[in-house]
Amino acid sequence: MQVPTTDTTVATRQTRPTSPPKSNLENLPAELLLRIMDHVEMFRSFKALSEASSRLNDVSNEILYDTYDFWREPYLFLRKIMANPKLGENVRTVRIGDYLEGSQFQNGFRKHVDDMSIFRNGFQKLGFPGWEEWLDVCRDYAPCNGHEPMLYTAILMYTPGITTL
Repeated sequence: MQVPTTDTTVATRQTRPTSPPKSNLENLPAELLLRIMDHVEMFRSFKALSEASSRLNDVSNEILYDTYDFWREPYLFLRKIMANPKLGENVRTVRIGDYLEGSQFQNGFRKHVDDMSIFRNGFQKLGFPGWEEWLDVCRDYAPCNGHEPMLYTAILMYTPGITTL
């Protein structure tokens, strides 16, 4: 008995890729990603990129945390950089103005259950006497209640790479 054979030449054989092509943002060099992000203007766009993947998070955080402006809620910003001090290391410029002008950040302000733990650990790491008083300020904080200068001071302590104030 003879087994039937078929002619399978390279020209007639079809191959399917085993994996999708690797051409996406994550494979670009960091320098090129930063150049692309120079053209992304909206804060929310950077935030969305930072949540897309850990690689994009690293690159977009360099831009998201490059500058702190007084219009960003100081309590929330301080909580974020105390919880993740690497973010504070990205800050190069701090602009502090009349915090009453920043009253627009009252919308959406929310304290979280773990805030006091984050602040307690953060102030203890600074190691200066009277840190408990600073913790009380955070506990009693509400937007535009007059405690902003103390929060701005703490932000300055957690942003060691500042070049412009």
